[in-house]
Amino acid sequence: MSDYYRKLADKFFHNQYNSKEAEKVLEWLDTPEGQEYLCEKMGDDLDSFDQDPVGDENEEELLQGKKKLDPERHFSRILSIIEQLERTGQRKRDIFAPLLKVAAALLVVAAASVFFYSSDPFASQEEQVTETVLTTTADQQREVTLRDRTIIHLNQDSRVTLSEEYMQEKREVFLEGEAYFEVAYHADLPFIIRTGYSEVEVLGTSFNVKSNPEAGQIEVAVLEGSVSFRDSRESETTKVILQKGEYGFLDIASRQITTENFGVENYLAWKNREFVFNELSLDRVCIQLNRFYDVTCEFEEEAIENRRLTANFPNDDLENTLSVIAFSLHLDYESDGKRVLWLNAQ
Repeated sequence: MSDYYRKLADKFFHNQYNSKEAEKVLEWLDTPEGQEYLCEKMGDDLDSFDQDPVGDENEEELLQGKKKLDPERHFSRILSIIEQLERTGQRKRDIFAPLLKVAAALLVVAAASVFFYSSDPFASQEEQVTETVLTTTADQQREVTLRDRTIIHLNQDSRVTLSEEYMQEKREVFLEGEAYFEVAYHADLPFIIRTGYSEVEVLGTSFNVKSNPEAGQIEVAVLEGSVSFRDSRESETTKVILQKGEYGFLDIASRQITTENFGVENYLAWKNREFVFNELSLDRVCIQLNRFYDVTCEFEEEAIENRRLTANFPNDDLENTLSVIAFSLHLDYESDGKRVLWLNAQ
């Protein structure tokens, strides 16, 4: 059956169809199989562009060559057919629901294509790389774009090493330190991040990984999509699945993984330069303070733990962070850099 629809879709995009065939194609394009077909079609356009010997030095020729990508051609074809069907009364307006999904899929691929091949005003902030070892110094952060359009943001004093087989049967990298990954989706090429003690596997998503063996911990925070996270010393059956908005913490010594589902965006404070707390109880805020600053919290009375913090403020040193929290919650505190005692304001 899939071959039938693929052939029908090929006719559709070559302007060879009748109204009933067009309607069938539009409905099929709204299925997972139809979406996969669209991605393959865009991939064929990209391959066609790759094989075209357009001179990179000649910007006008390059722009002409990019017309081979032509994502708008596919979208315009869908839109024009829908308009024709509606004008003739052969299709009701509910066709626009699947259209929006189809258009979204196309535009995502088109945006990736334009980003990858065009002269982008933000290109100076990004770096497309071919080397297999990416590093940062103690006072440096770095953003790189790999050849599969995966983007890696490296925190200070970190290293990512691409495996020799990268982009063959899988995309495997080795991380020391901390990095935020925006993984480009490739159904047949899972993306795997290995540290000395853990393995994280995804297909396409955005997440942060921090490998800190000296402190005895590996951390994963998922901003989009989902990942599997496991201790690489244990069997596959011990892995946990982290969804959007969840955080996983591997204790290297105990081999236990703890999960949380609050304040996950704060594990990107190093990248976004900002803490974001939204109605988060102080006891949970303190869990994150322990992750960031290695401090423990104590409370003058139990009621203080339940005070809820809503605040956005710069990622700063411990003293300034404590001052902002205290001011926001009308509290006092005492701190020696390792321990914080929260007190009712006098």
